[in-house]
Amino acid sequence: MKRDAPPFENGDEVTLSTGQTVELPAYTRATMSGVVLPASRTRVADLLPPGLSPVRAGFGTGAVGFLSVEYHDIGRGALDPYDEFAVILAARPDSRTGVASLSVPTGIEGYVWYMPVTTEPARAFGDEIWGYPKVVAEVEITEEDGHRRTTVTADGERVVTMAVEKPPTVTREETITAYTEMDGSLLGTRGDLSGEMGAWPFSRRFAYSLGDHPKAETLRGLELGDRAFGRFYADGEVVFGAGNAV
Repeated sequence: MKRDAPPFENGDEVTLSTGQTVELPAYTRATMSGVVLPASRTRVADLLPPGLSPVRAGFGTGAVGFLSVEYHDIGRGALDPYDEFAVILAARPDSRTGVASLSVPTGIEGYVWYMPVTTEPARAFGDEIWGYPKVVAEVEITEEDGHRRTTVTADGERVVTMAVEKPPTVTREETITAYTEMDGSLLGTRGDLSGEMGAWPFSRRFAYSLGDHPKAETLRGLELGDRAFGRFYADGEVVFGAGNAV
């Protein structure tokens, strides 16, 4: 994996192909929920780019995060609100030693493998600045009786449906680290999250089902478990800096 300089730096103003201009670091306000599921570590490794290794969450076990996000404000009005779903493979750079740990409520330090969003500017925002694998799709998010339900449909086929019970929350700050590929280089992006957050470890108070989309078939092959390492919820501000070469 190349270690070229990242395409942008904090302080840059980036004009997207869709016409919007965003300043880095990018301020966002969002509500998110998700789960971290056990998976086959070997099969997770097969989906990672060179330079990253899957976390060890047990003998032969890795982890995969499902994250549902409603973005209410992006760049202080630079983009219209949009919804998003992310599949994140728990991983860390090969250069770091030791056994990685799972982080809840911020999900996991990991590689963003799939990220459907609901608008073309949202796709350009993630893809053109950080290399996120965003595609425009249908992401329907509803909330009822303390449960947040998300259904993702792409190319006319259902990918996944997820429902997560909201855990108790407190006001706190956390850091998110996401890895992506851009122009043949591996980038790491830090997101600083502050607001109301909650997590519940080793939970069954969630449900998910996979559809018939090819991405769903790949996820089936990861041997995902039905008891989560944790479920989580957050509502607040997330500030994303420029990506750094890993």
